[in-house]
Amino acid sequence: MLIFSATFSANPIYRYEKYLQDRGLSQKDFPAIARGKLLPNDVFIANSQLPTQFIDTMRSQMLAHQDKLMEGIIAAESKFKGGSLVAAQDSDYEMIRQVYRAIGQGAYIE
Repeated sequence: MLIFSATFSANPIYRYEKYLQDRGLSQKDFPAIARGKLLPNDVFIANSQLPTQFIDTMRSQMLAHQDKLMEGIIAAESKFKGGSLVAAQDSDYEMIRQVYRAIGQGAYIE
C-alpha cells in the first residue's frame, strides 16, 4: 500500500504506477509519502476437506497449463498482465491472518 501526499489515500502500488503512466507523470510529480509492506500474492484456495491427492493434482495441472489460465484471468482483469502462477507457501499469508485476528475476525480464517 502507498499513501499519496496530494490526496492522502492508500492504494495498491499497481494503481499508483498506472495513475502516473496514464497521466505522463513521474514519481517526482506525485510522490508517495509512505510505502507499506507488500501483501502476498492472490491465491487459489482449496477446501481443507478435499483429498490431498486431488489438491496436488489440481495444483500441478494449473501450473502446467498456466498460459491458458492466465489468458482468461487477464481477459477479466488486466492488472495481472505479466503475472504467472506459482505454488504458494502457507506461511506467506500469516500477515493476513494477523490482520483478521486484530479486527476480531480470527474465527473466520481458522
